Amino acid sequence: MMLMRKVYVKNWEHEPKEKHNEIIIKQNGKIRDDIRTKKIKHVVEEVMYWRKFNALHQYIVENFNDDIDDCREIYLDIDDIKKILNTLKEIKNEPKKASDLMPTQSGFFFGSTDYDGYYFKDVEDTIEVFEDLIETEEKYFIEKEYDKLGEFYYIASW
Repeated sequence: MMLMRKVYVKNWEHEPKEKHNEIIIKQNGKIRDDIRTKKIKHVVEEVMYWRKFNALHQYIVENFNDDIDDCREIYLDIDDIKKILNTLKEIKNEPKKASDLMPTQSGFFFGSTDYDGYYFKDVEDTIEVFEDLIETEEKYFIEKEYDKLGEFYYIASW
């Protein structure tokens, strides 16, 4: 289970040079000549990785993919991430609501269905990452530092 951030970085000749991105890929201190960095259109960043947080998986599938669990990327905008964050915060503040707000899901390789320390650790870790993510995205959006902010995609493979 991962949340990915895809950022469009293609440089266009008609854009001013100060808007251009520079991409350098090195391995063992040497530039990778086999990768044509001028042809790179997107950079994909792993925002967060979860291992068997089945409740979050089911929540995202139900709320943002019409309850279709087909192991494809699910697009999430920043408002979707805020909705997830608010639900997680409510669970953190009132743990007894976990089974109603973000119930666990059983299934092949889905892990535990208990509302235990692992469940609440995943809740807390996700809150921390999502708060930072939202703060960063809003900062750069408000300050217009970058024209091309990221798009977010959730993906899980079981």
